[in-house]
Amino acid sequence: MLASGRSARIAVSAACVLGAATVAGVAAIHFSAIAGSIGLPLSAGVALYVAATDLLPEVNRAHGIAIAYSSS
Repeated sequence: MLASGRSARIAVSAACVLGAATVAGVAAIHFSAIAGSIGLPLSAGVALYVAATDLLPEVNRAHGIAIAYSSS
């Protein structure tokens, strides 16, 4: 929030909202069997999506199978 030019008060408020949402999400997953069976696969899918979208630009830059043999 600070990097986008918001004030420190708004940044702290946003951090508090994020913390409260995290605790509420953990409580919902812990106390509900249905949410628990949906929450873990959903969070794993989100993690895979973020990882894949970060890696795809690197993969698209290399031509052919050169990316498999690169050492860096």
